[in-house]
Amino acid sequence: MEGVVLTPEQTTALQRRAREEGVTIHAVISAALIIAGRAIDESWRNNPLRIMSAAEIRDILGLKDQCMVSFGGGEISISQGDSMTFWELARFANMASLPSRAQKIYPG
Repeated sequence: MEGVVLTPEQTTALQRRAREEGVTIHAVISAALIIAGRAIDESWRNNPLRIMSAAEIRDILGLKDQCMVSFGGGEISISQGDSMTFWELARFANMASLPSRAQKIYPG
């Protein structure tokens, strides 16, 4: 297994571009993982993929230090025939976390 380590400058540039594209870093990593996985593994190319995005919901529930599992999230499916660009894929992946992020941004 190989990995990539980003420099602080690369990390800052990635964060800036993600903000410009209106996506989270999680969505960026999800898009990169899907593209790499499909390049490496035939089963990733020939089957739908699901992205599950967990989200901390303590703030939404008004919890502080209570000891409990408190997360939610969303899931999206990407069919095997989808041929989106990297940023299109990141924007699509970003939709999985919108319900939980919307509550933080626009509390009811």
